[in-house]
Amino acid sequence: MSEIKVRTEVVGFLFDVQLWLEGNPIALSYDGNKTWKSTDILDVEGNLNISFHAVGVAGTDWVLTIVELEPKKKDLYKKEGTTQSTGHSFIADSVPVP
Repeated sequence: MSEIKVRTEVVGFLFDVQLWLEGNPIALSYDGNKTWKSTDILDVEGNLNISFHAVGVAGTDWVLTIVELEPKKKDLYKKEGTTQSTGHSFIADSVPVP
């Protein structure tokens, strides 16, 4: 396992955002406008597993970005989406972490 430090940001006019990295719930802070953020240290083996659930008005655009801060800074994951007619968006994905 390797330890990495990541910054996560979700931008969109959403009612609620839930995120799990490596199966662990991530506490995102909300700026009161349209941005949700967190900085976390994770133990990752091979792939970073990502689960994401956003709730908003149907048709709301959002962007999920995960950036590795340590051991070296680089973009790990970026996904743009729109809430479905139900007002929900779901992602279950993984990205290799060298």
